[in-house]
Amino acid sequence: MIITKKTVLTAATVSLTMLCACNADNEEFATPLARRTIIANADLATGQSRSAIDPRVYADGAVGILWTPDDAIGVFSASENNVEFKNEADAPVGRTGFTGTMSDEPLYAYYPYSALNAGASADALKGNLPLEQTYDETDMKISGDWKYGAPRAGAPDEFDFKHMFSLFRFTVNATGTDMQGETLDKVVLELPEERTLGGDFTFSAVTGEYNMPHTDGSNILTMEWTADGTLAQDRSLTGYISCAPDIKADDDVTVKVFTTKRVATFTAKAAYDFEGSSIYSFDLNLAELAKKYDVTIEDLPEEETANCYMITTAGEHDFKATVIGNGAKGIIPGAGFHTEDPYINPKAARLLWEDVDGFVTDVKLINGRVHYTTSGNRGNAVIAVYDNATASGDILWSWHIWGVGDTMPGDVEVTNYNGAVFNVMDRSLGALSMTSVNVMLYQWGRKDPFPNADTYYVDGKAVDIEQSYPVFDGGEVTLTTFVRNPDKLATLPYTESTRYLWGDNNITDAYTFKWPNYLGDATAEQTSGWTDQKTIYDPSPVGYRVSPKFAWTGFLDHKMATNASVSSNYRIDYVNYVKYDQGYYFKRNAADTEGIYFPQSGSRGAATGTLWVGGNAPYKTVGYTASYWSSAPQKNDGYAQSLSMTPYYDGNGSVVENSRNAVNALDFAYIQNAFAVRCVRE
Repeated sequence: MIITKKTVLTAATVSLTMLCACNADNEEFATPLARRTIIANADLATGQSRSAIDPRVYADGAVGILWTPDDAIGVFSASENNVEFKNEADAPVGRTGFTGTMSDEPLYAYYPYSALNAGASADALKGNLPLEQTYDETDMKISGDWKYGAPRAGAPDEFDFKHMFSLFRFTVNATGTDMQGETLDKVVLELPEERTLGGDFTFSAVTGEYNMPHTDGSNILTMEWTADGTLAQDRSLTGYISCAPDIKADDDVTVKVFTTKRVATFTAKAAYDFEGSSIYSFDLNLAELAKKYDVTIEDLPEEETANCYMITTAGEHDFKATVIGNGAKGIIPGAGFHTEDPYINPKAARLLWEDVDGFVTDVKLINGRVHYTTSGNRGNAVIAVYDNATASGDILWSWHIWGVGDTMPGDVEVTNYNGAVFNVMDRSLGALSMTSVNVMLYQWGRKDPFPNADTYYVDGKAVDIEQSYPVFDGGEVTLTTFVRNPDKLATLPYTESTRYLWGDNNITDAYTFKWPNYLGDATAEQTSGWTDQKTIYDPSPVGYRVSPKFAWTGFLDHKMATNASVSSNYRIDYVNYVKYDQGYYFKRNAADTEGIYFPQSGSRGAATGTLWVGGNAPYKTVGYTASYWSSAPQKNDGYAQSLSMTPYYDGNGSVVENSRNAVNALDFAYIQNAFAVRCVRE
């Protein structure tokens, strides 16, 4: 019997050979033939291949690998390098013809083709063996299958291909354990730190030799299960992953089997060195393993959820789609939210829009999780889930996917006028870099973004936002309207029920404090934090919230947190900033010489969805003005607090006199407006 809650069952350690099928000792791949050229479905950004497992049973436990219709290979001749040849077949096959243009006879080939090897010689190529791979028992496609090939003697157009790496076959069965009936999420293989199972590598299509430098984490390989993963009684699930065969005799090999609720872990020793072009079978019958190993089954901590998920890599990603926003803790009882139940049961998922063409593809809902693929790591998109399998009924919820670049945003300490300190995200929500003027805009209290650009992409086509008018026109607007129409601006009726949408009912302002010194007599405690918790409508990623209302008062040396003077002009010397460049580099504290950048990212109006034009100049507000929402409403219904910036005047331009260099940290505006958002650590 396996006991949960970190209870360990002790057993004698035995060799890893006990995990393998009886015929698993160096089983050979069944080698398919290819005509002329061979290619797999290659993701050009990551080099991932998507060949498929042959469902037929071969003698001695060998496994066949099939070419799939979208496959392609890179071919080399004496005078031409990395020529793409495409599969002619329209179904998975083991032997097929590939077509391409080449004047000389082909000499070498590799799979999968990658445009990243353009101009490279056959013995100096680059590839990537993903450390996180997916397997779907339905289509039987595998990730990371790399091959190299050469023509048969006397048959220059007929190539034989060999596999560069190994294939691991995991068969999971949870019958008789507390994990029976749960949903398989992934299997993780972990080796000693010095081992290397995947990552970037260089290789030769002539010899198949490769060099895979060791990096942090390259000793851990993950197979994510993307089909029906129910571990029903007496049901076994079998999945495959490709890996570098860097497992040596006596290595400690740790295997972790994750469901959506628990993880089973055990460690065994490898009985022998693993080899390339071989398949190794791991029989993960958890009840049987518990008789031989020290096996632990632990409950997983609840997954943190939010309305925005940041990604830093191209490739496959997923998120939990059965919980809205940040879950139960994001619902304020009695605050008039559209629901008091954070759980939904979606039937399908679909991409609504993206601001970079082709940024998000392959959106699908599997076992309550949305899976999607990104072509790069910079961009924004919105994915919605539906109440029916055709993705055409009611939208149940939607999420913002934010490609932030190579690394996650950092935090910057900002001190306000009264000395309260805030850990602020180093860029605006949706920005493609720390200094990008192009960000996402939000109506106050809503979770779904709109670009501050003229164009985005819907169903693969460029759409002019100014002409499409993404404004709701279906009648009465409620909070449910917002949920059902995440791709449309809408004007919410002005009532007190809207005050808690972003978890902050702080309706105090500078006038609340002592006259005539106002903020000068307030304390840091009085001007910090929020009145309530982060809510299901907050657009921020995990760990962040929309900024509280007094966060930016340190950007001005003024007791009213504005640079308004007694004259008709605005005193630029009241603004604490380092420099200006389509936005202010505000001082983070009195001694700061670098600043934190707040771009003039513009605003969008709810009446037509268009970007506003600022001042007398024929410019859109992007790069010209800006407003940033705070989490708090204003004391008058229908308004909310904001940081505002009007056009910058350096003495050489012409702008409306009374809007010169106006900065107001405690401004307010109609909640229907779409402004930028700056996130602060919870």
